[in-house]
Amino acid sequence: MVDDQHVFAWLKKQKKDVLLARLRAAFDVMNAKQQRVVFADVIRPEVTTSGDGDTLRAEIEKFRRHSLARKYYAPFNVNSKNFMDVPEKTQEWCERFAHFVSEASRLTNSGGHTQAVGCFALLYELVEAVDSGEDIIFAEEVGSWMIPTDEKAWLNSYLTSLAATCTPEQFTTAVIPIIERDSLNSFASKVYAAAGKVANPQQKSHLQAEVRRREIQTH
Repeated sequence: MVDDQHVFAWLKKQKKDVLLARLRAAFDVMNAKQQRVVFADVIRPEVTTSGDGDTLRAEIEKFRRHSLARKYYAPFNVNSKNFMDVPEKTQEWCERFAHFVSEASRLTNSGGHTQAVGCFALLYELVEAVDSGEDIIFAEEVGSWMIPTDEKAWLNSYLTSLAATCTPEQFTTAVIPIIERDSLNSFASKVYAAAGKVANPQQKSHLQAEVRRREIQTH
């Protein structure tokens, strides 16, 4: 058995180049899952976006096409020993999705609302597909909860950009499905309240009327 106290006492005395060499050696012998656990804050999905809204949307559209074509779907025979395993393709998909909503939120923050709406709409379609059971990713239990991101935060960005670009009718059409999904998730993202905060008076009035007409629960 390795004496970790002895190892770390030795490491504390070493110079930067020695430590980096040891770190590289450790990284090389890890499997992909271990690398993700240890280096989660520095590992990034391979994407080519550079802050440009058109480029981002093109990358997301490609991601959407590949997702619907089941390129990230990697099923295996689940048994009592491996039921907690998550395929590499599933982890990659979740990390890429988290990256894309982060970049779309940056568009919202910088005022690129039209481009942000286009990006978010594509990503939200994928969230609904995953939660409805389509073969996008694989695990014993699959859901958007697997994505390492704050859904409430990026939905707020989506709503903000919708409010900045849509007519009352368009705003309501886009927001109603998000409210309905949130109601199924015990209102975890508080979408209806968030929509009311960012909507202008006409948008808010139109949304409220449609919610009442459809008798949608909002809290």
